[in-house]
Amino acid sequence: GTRGPSAGRLLVTGGYDGPGVDKPRKYVKGELRDAYCSGGAFLPGELEYKRSCKALGAEPNSFVQCSLRASTSQQLENHELLGGSHISLRETYLGEKGFIAMLPILDRNTSWTCLDASNNGLRNEAVLHLVDMLLRPHHKGRSIQLMLSRNPISEGGGRALLDLARQHPCIKGIDLNRTKVPRQLRFTIHKATHDKYAAQNNVCTKCGNLMMDDSVFCRRCGGRRPRPLDVGVFEVPQTFGSRCA
Repeated sequence: GTRGPSAGRLLVTGGYDGPGVDKPRKYVKGELRDAYCSGGAFLPGELEYKRSCKALGAEPNSFVQCSLRASTSQQLENHELLGGSHISLRETYLGEKGFIAMLPILDRNTSWTCLDASNNGLRNEAVLHLVDMLLRPHHKGRSIQLMLSRNPISEGGGRALLDLARQHPCIKGIDLNRTKVPRQLRFTIHKATHDKYAAQNNVCTKCGNLMMDDSVFCRRCGGRRPRPLDVGVFEVPQTFGSRCA
């Protein structure tokens, strides 16, 4: 059978080809896409996850396994895997190897719009695989927010995320608070995502927060939605985070 969205033809184009792409990696030695595209026969979500864990020598995470099980005897659809549109790992800890083992499942869900992987031990290697995945065609047609705070991500991962912010048409925000990414690079990433959404009038000009489409006032600072003529005004925000809308 086929592997769905990550199989063959859709991986011919796209992907990450920036700084660090040729750097030796600890867990997946081949191409970046090999972390989330195993090329084997199609399996239900939980079995696919176990296969990926076995290939990396990672212990399956019980929280992830629960998010791959349906409440009935029927299998979860791809868009339901890992929690559906809002995937949160706040209640668990995967570590870098465990996160990479989850990527084949994350890749199969092409409907999620927010990934909260805060405080999960992610380093640059995991970030490069994630960026490569999100720059493939089947993940570029929807709005995406990444919450990656409190992870030991450094400049190398930050530069990959900057490429993602610039090349992906719909990156809504990347939270890198309390990481090792240099402050100036975090600001550049924040501004890259801000510039795209400022044109849609959804960015607070006082604090840089992303506002809901129907919001009149900013939930962070209370500022009023900017008028179209104010969109070009941008003040450096107090924080660089973004919230899941």
